[in-house]
Amino acid sequence: MKTINTKSGRMPVTSPILKFLVWAFLVAVILCIAGGVFGENIPSGATKVLKTAAKVEQAHYLATNDQDTVFGQWYGSNHLSWCATFISWVFNEAHLSKLVSAQSSKGFATCSVGLEWFTKKGQIVPVEQARPGDIVFYLIGESPRSANHVGLLLENHPDKSHPKKSYVVCYEGNTSDPAKGPKSSERGVFKKTRNYGLVVGVARPRYE
Repeated sequence: MKTINTKSGRMPVTSPILKFLVWAFLVAVILCIAGGVFGENIPSGATKVLKTAAKVEQAHYLATNDQDTVFGQWYGSNHLSWCATFISWVFNEAHLSKLVSAQSSKGFATCSVGLEWFTKKGQIVPVEQARPGDIVFYLIGESPRSANHVGLLLENHPDKSHPKKSYVVCYEGNTSDPAKGPKSSERGVFKKTRNYGLVVGVARPRYE
């Protein structure tokens, strides 16, 4: 039988104490790995807004050709760009409008205003640290604004070895069906994958 040296002599590797120490070490390693993969626990508020967004996405919600949406009707800015009003509506459905009240008690309808509000409140986090329930602001194409699109983070995939391959997956309103490509005239609520290069800010609502 193999043995190992200890200060008090030689202990067989089959010792119950050694078995316990090995088991404890393996559990610690597994917990560390799980923590790296899954990150921090998702706050209950974040879970609520994600479930609400998922229901809309799974219902394959589409806007009309003139951008008539339930989100724009609810917010009071119908027939306009509605990615931000979708986010505001989702938080309202979860009874958390106060967490995104950048422009009004309902939330925000302009992405750049939302980003500036979260920035002033010190709620911007590095994209590499983004977690489910965070709000991701993008700058897509040329625009005089600081941000012109927004989504609700579902997944974050940082790649330290190849940073340019890092990406996020978000629930987004006023966006094209990934299956049909960006040139599709249809606009709806979909899960979209976007590269870090398009992200100009990640805001973390104060869920709890």
